[in-house]
Amino acid sequence: MIAQLWFAPGEAWRPPKRRDTFNAPMVRRLLTAAGIIEPGPRRPRTITARQPDEWTIRELAEELGVPQPTLYHRVQTGRLPSRSVKAGGGSATLVTADAATIANLKTIPATPPPWRRLPSPVGTTNHPTLDS
Repeated sequence: MIAQLWFAPGEAWRPPKRRDTFNAPMVRRLLTAAGIIEPGPRRPRTITARQPDEWTIRELAEELGVPQPTLYHRVQTGRLPSRSVKAGGGSATLVTADAATIANLKTIPATPPPWRRLPSPVGTTNHPTLDS
C-alpha cells in the first residue's frame, strides 16, 4: 500500500541508490527511522570463549557510562587490552578490564580536563603490522 502511494501518477519518489523501485527492507528502514514501526528484535550474540574480566565494548560502555566510540578509540590506540573472537556470524571485540581498571576508567570522565590522565598504552596493539 505504501509503495502504491509512493508510485502514484505524478509522484516522484525514487530511492537514492540507482534503483527504480523501493524494496521491502528499504521501506522498513524508512518506517523505522520515522518512528512509525518498532525495529525488529536483535538476536543476541553468544560469545563462547570468554575469559574472566572480559567485556564486550557495549557492556563496558554501559558499565562506565561512556559512549562506545570512546572505548573503541582507547582499544585502537592500545590503551585498553583487547582481542577479537568469533561470535555468531561475525566477530566481537572483548576488552580485558578487571575491577581496578574499571575503577580507573570511571575516574577519567570525572577528572577535570587539564588534570586528566589517560591510561598508558599497553605493550601490544590490535592492529596488523607489516611483520605479520
